[in-house]
Amino acid sequence: MRIAILIGVLALAAACGGGAGDDERVLHLRTGDYTEAELLAQFRAVGLSQSACNTLHGLSPREVVDIINALEPNPDRPVIQTPDPDDDIRQGELMLEECNRLY
Repeated sequence: MRIAILIGVLALAAACGGGAGDDERVLHLRTGDYTEAELLAQFRAVGLSQSACNTLHGLSPREVVDIINALEPNPDRPVIQTPDPDDDIRQGELMLEECNRLY
């Protein structure tokens, strides 16, 4: 269940892209380029469950990214590029920040 939620979050994040303003940081991730605002909007649209957040509690951003990257390939979010390592970590930070905000 927790993995399915994370897959859903990433699938929705992969569906959005582009439109970054000059002042928005663009993250270069495995499934494409997204602003931080776009990723947060997708996390909020999916609604990270308390169960998923409990799974991530106590993990480092790197460990969160490792979980995300270990998920089975999904045709809705194909890997299209090598992620920027710092941006990958930022994705993990954003997910943890959203969990902390919610719970």
